[in-house]
Amino acid sequence: MTIKRSLFGILMTACAVGTFAATVTLQQGVSNYNGCTDATLDAQNSGGNFGNSSDLNVLNELCSSWTGTTIYRARAALRFDLAGVIPSGSQITAASLELFTYTKFGVSSEQQNGSKSVHVINKSWTESAITWANTNSSYNSTAVAQSTNSGTNAWEKFNVTSAVQGFFTNPGTNYGFMINFPNQGFGIKMRSSEYGTAEQRPKLV
Repeated sequence: MTIKRSLFGILMTACAVGTFAATVTLQQGVSNYNGCTDATLDAQNSGGNFGNSSDLNVLNELCSSWTGTTIYRARAALRFDLAGVIPSGSQITAASLELFTYTKFGVSSEQQNGSKSVHVINKSWTESAITWANTNSSYNSTAVAQSTNSGTNAWEKFNVTSAVQGFFTNPGTNYGFMINFPNQGFGIKMRSSEYGTAEQRPKLV
């Protein structure tokens, strides 16, 4: 995140007010940051909790077989705790949610590279208890960001500046983000905050 802070000083007998910018990167296990929680919400296992998984799955796949047609759905929930890592009085001028994608699914490349949407979650949740059954629809319907990325082993980047500024201004509203595929035919696997290689875990930059 790029933040702007006020800098107060005294010049001669006048009070001078200025600003300076700083960049903050939040990533689990890096620079002593341990405030990221995340989990997959799986419709096929609606009561299951996947908070300890090293993957985050986002699916909206239509699969047909001789037994019929099945729609596989999954969403990913993520939250970054901002308490104590951004100085009070700061203004967030840029914030990017970055997720490392290592596998994609889809019948065609067009489907595989479909638009992913980010929504603000509107209820409290914990990594150890969140499930599809209790949280899958608990997000604001209007997306705060979208991304289309054609590569695997690459970072998906979402501009979430306004949402993060809102979280910082009103900490009680920071329930994090829900990642969703709005259209059928897509699926991706991303690294979670539990993944063994810290450099591929979700980032807020």
